[in-house]
Amino acid sequence: MAASPAQSPLEAYQSCMSLIAERLRLLRGYPNTGSYLDAEITALHVRKIVESVAFAGLSALERGSASRLDGWRTRDADKLLALMKAKGLLHLPEARDVTPGQPGTPYRMVVAPAPSRDLSCEELQAAYREASSVVHERHPERMDDDLIAQMNVRMTSTARRLDGWLWSHTTFFVGKDGRPNAFLIQMGLFGTPSFFAEITKQDEPSREVPTESLHQ
Repeated sequence: MAASPAQSPLEAYQSCMSLIAERLRLLRGYPNTGSYLDAEITALHVRKIVESVAFAGLSALERGSASRLDGWRTRDADKLLALMKAKGLLHLPEARDVTPGQPGTPYRMVVAPAPSRDLSCEELQAAYREASSVVHERHPERMDDDLIAQMNVRMTSTARRLDGWLWSHTTFFVGKDGRPNAFLIQMGLFGTPSFFAEITKQDEPSREVPTESLHQ
């Protein structure tokens, strides 16, 4: 996925998240009947979601870098994830539970970590490779019903795990000044100003967020 030369790294990250939001919405509403084509369609979106996560991570890295890393964008998603991890440069999204603030307080929402929903680099690589094998299956006509059913179960399970991880999450950017910036991404608010909102303070792992702390 090549970033447009006119896009800033932050804009490129937002574009990746927008594509993920659309794919997650499609998967949530998709009427899976258990056919091979259903497994193939789910696998395609799984593969593309992992690609967007990888290239979003690269965009986050570029925001704190003095130059673009276009040469890295030619790599497959699983290899790009491995490269960034090996260099200690991979920072994956962190799942969050977002609940309304209590009445009578200045807090509009409570944002709390949900680490049980997070996916690791290795899990993303495995998801990408399995989804790719489904998409590139040469002889689906030779598969029996049991094999197709198992494939559907695995792909649907992976899609749901990606959904649970990314539906509400935070991500962190390091700017050229070396200071971290935190953003809250809520897929259910795609198309609104609250979809991608900066949190001006991130001092505690679980805290209440004042209304004025969100830039929308």
